[in-house]
Amino acid sequence: MALVHSQLAFGQLPSTTGTLYTVDPGETLYLKSIYLHNTGSTNQTIQLYLNGSANSNKIVEGVISAYDTFEWDIAYSIILNTGETVQGNSTNASTVNYFLFGGTE
Repeated sequence: MALVHSQLAFGQLPSTTGTLYTVDPGETLYLKSIYLHNTGSTNQTIQLYLNGSANSNKIVEGVISAYDTFEWDIAYSIILNTGETVQGNSTNASTVNYFLFGGTE
């Protein structure tokens, strides 16, 4: 099967850690970039995880200023297999938009 590059998922980060993307059965995910945009007037702390929400699963933690955008273009794709997940949260629900880009095969 050929690798298809596209927007994988989008939405708003929850205030408690939630699943942003789950790799479908029989697929492999190549996560290439993550964009986060703070739509609110206050700073937002964000956290992103791979395959669980323990500190050992955390891949990004930081603060996004009011109305600012965080862009992470991954030099080498993060590879996830069937059933594996990308999870995340922010200080307030419905304030930080997320966009995941990459490919699946």
